[in-house]
Amino acid sequence: MLFRRILITIGALSLVLLVGAWLLLKYAPEVTLKLTQAQLQAQIEPHFPAKKCVLGACIELLAPRLALTNGSNRIVIETTFVATLGHRSMPGSAQLSGRPHYEQASGNFYLTDVQVTQFQMTGAAPDLNEAIKLRGPGIMAAIMNRFPIYSVQSHQEYGRIAKLALKSANIVDGQLQLVLVNPLLIFGKSTQGTLSDEPASQQQNAA
Repeated sequence: MLFRRILITIGALSLVLLVGAWLLLKYAPEVTLKLTQAQLQAQIEPHFPAKKCVLGACIELLAPRLALTNGSNRIVIETTFVATLGHRSMPGSAQLSGRPHYEQASGNFYLTDVQVTQFQMTGAAPDLNEAIKLRGPGIMAAIMNRFPIYSVQSHQEYGRIAKLALKSANIVDGQLQLVLVNPLLIFGKSTQGTLSDEPASQQQNAA
């Protein structure tokens, strides 16, 4: 009987903690960070070309072009690439997509759940085609996971938003809108509002 009561008590406490965590995330003060396609493009370009090899098959992504589609929570990247197997190489093109993921420790946003939605090679080498088509998408996803698509360290309000947690990410009006929260502030000083990544002088002119 005593053991049963202990189990019931533990279960009740666990439920209270889960509900409490949900309420904190739901009602915590929010900060919305709005980023344009051009701003994101400028941050990923310095990382490319980028190359990775797996079991003798190599993929080099050359010039990724980022695209934002309204209503989606995924970022699309179109890129050309060069695939190499042994001493043979072949060019191609691909389209990838992924969801933004925030790494709080570094203040960086990365793409997670990267999927290759289009993959095409130019040339006539059936054995090379098959080998690259088998390994290529996985290699491309690994390359995209290595580099941040955006770093809040470059933002003028970095100190204000660095330690927040990502609540949601959606593309609205051609911009990536990142909603961040700090549950610890729900009972304290509120940090909330909408931030852009424009230089301070441009924001003052706009006002």
